[in-house]
Amino acid sequence: MKMLLPRRCKLIGAVLLPFAIAWLVAGYFGDHTVFPFLKYGKQDALGSEFIFSKGFGTDFNGELSILATLACLFMMAFSREKEEDEYISTVRLHAL
Repeated sequence: MKMLLPRRCKLIGAVLLPFAIAWLVAGYFGDHTVFPFLKYGKQDALGSEFIFSKGFGTDFNGELSILATLACLFMMAFSREKEEDEYISTVRLHAL
């Protein structure tokens, strides 16, 4: 089956997953912006945000952290195994 990812993608996803989860948790619970250039929106005179005040706020850090976490999980789930029989590859391909 040529549709599955190469075997090394599982290792890449496993290595990057803790960083993606840490980015997700820091952005949501810690009120931190990991990358300050991803901020958007305007603030009023007192410095508070207009629309959002809790959660991810007015930046794209939350969206990108969720996307990175899902991409790592996708790479881990849909990469080939070292020894894989036809049934496992068929089930994984149908799930994809």
